[in-house]
Amino acid sequence: MVNQRIAVIVNPTAGKRRHHSVQRFVDYLEKANCEVLVKKTRFQGHATELARELADSGEYTHIVAAGGDGTIAEVAEGIVGSGVILCVLPIGTANVFAHELSIAFNEIQNAADIIKGHWVRLWPACLFNDGKRSLSIQMIGIGIDAHIVHHISSRLKRMIGKTAYLFQTIRSLWQYPFYEMLVSIEGRATEKATAVIISKGAFYAGNYRLLPWSKQKEKAFSVLLFQSPSKMSYLYAVAAFFMGKIADCKHIKIVKAEKVKIEANPRIPIQSDGDARGCTPATIEISTKALKVAIPA
Repeated sequence: MVNQRIAVIVNPTAGKRRHHSVQRFVDYLEKANCEVLVKKTRFQGHATELARELADSGEYTHIVAAGGDGTIAEVAEGIVGSGVILCVLPIGTANVFAHELSIAFNEIQNAADIIKGHWVRLWPACLFNDGKRSLSIQMIGIGIDAHIVHHISSRLKRMIGKTAYLFQTIRSLWQYPFYEMLVSIEGRATEKATAVIISKGAFYAGNYRLLPWSKQKEKAFSVLLFQSPSKMSYLYAVAAFFMGKIADCKHIKIVKAEKVKIEANPRIPIQSDGDARGCTPATIEISTKALKVAIPA
């Protein structure tokens, strides 16, 4: 792929190696005769504005999200359905989406893969809550994992990376009451749960496998229901997750769906792709528009 125009949207607060990694990535593309434009985000939601503006201009075939999963989701929101190819330069904390699609973390290999021109069509999820709509490219969490995201220190996350989540998990286990939710699946079956994860992929918290399958290429997602109010049972489920045996937990139920509705009293926090996204009630369904994503050959 030569003589292509590529826009790179960089989250300057993501990860620890952002500047040099992005510069080497851009240098490689330019040496391959690609025209490259770099834009930096200034606030949450800015990546969506930039991506939409760039996609609407019709001047760019590829738009790169340089950041973590939240940045990728924002860029995807701006280009979904446009035909522009989403590329990912993973420089965030967890980078689950990159692990999911085996996207190279090495910036030179990543740029080389983009130049080869391979891509796949994916079907992201849409979250509707608090009067807003947002796109999710990997997963949505309702309950304790969202409480962790809502309360984690951004400064600590920049300093120590994933370890910050461990500290906040311990705090959240102490602070968070496991309120019950009603989860309506496809408008038919209603399940009770105290924590819910709605996932397009198989991985969670980096390269840890949460589910045995990925639904990225399907017009569906997996719904993992934790159905116990017990914090000890939750700790057991967490341990089982790290051992790759979460599906064996008696308080876990996993179903496939295209639409779910979640209600709770009191309202329960929600996170999407690692970013805080308000609270319940919420409806999650498959996007009617597909997303083109660059992948390795």
